[in-house]
Amino acid sequence: MEILIVAATENEISKYRNLAQQNSYPVDILVTGAGMVPTAFMLGQRLATRRYDAIINIGIAGSFRRDIELGSIIRIATDQFSELGAQNGSQFLTLEEIGLGQSFYKEKPTAQLLKVPAISELKTQNAITVNTVHGDEKSIEKIRERVDPDLESMEGAAVFFVAEKENIPVLQIRSISNYVEERNREAWKISTAINNINDWLSRLSSEIFS
Repeated sequence: MEILIVAATENEISKYRNLAQQNSYPVDILVTGAGMVPTAFMLGQRLATRRYDAIINIGIAGSFRRDIELGSIIRIATDQFSELGAQNGSQFLTLEEIGLGQSFYKEKPTAQLLKVPAISELKTQNAITVNTVHGDEKSIEKIRERVDPDLESMEGAAVFFVAEKENIPVLQIRSISNYVEERNREAWKISTAINNINDWLSRLSSEIFS
């Protein structure tokens, strides 16, 4: 099985990259840059010249839920472009509602991947993909009322979108670095989240390739 692992930044994947090279795992790693636009571009560019059995998007994420512990590894069941749509007064209309496309996507893992304990044992949550991460109480309240997401990232739905267009199985795995609240970097656990997602990738690889 040849897998493409997609991360937004080198910092999120560097520890695992060294391990994968040392063990000659049949994986490629694509670092796209932060945000949905560079993610879609870089991933589309790669898939124009190379096919894979599966894509796994990894990275850190913020949690709207306080019952999810920082550093937790979460599998994203659904993701959506929560900001793509139109305003109708105080009402937000999704792309689906205005007939301009699709904003909501689901994971599409292979049956083989779902049998792997590192994946099957993970809790699943729903996420949104945003251009601007939430850091204001009013905007947080609004998105909770409209979508009630569990997590947010800046890339996830873009990976799902490209994978669906290319008909490639896809998973998204996130490690929780912070709670979604008014910006408070002192409370973030980015290093812990990055270490945990890299450790999870190491476990996944040992279960798949050993």
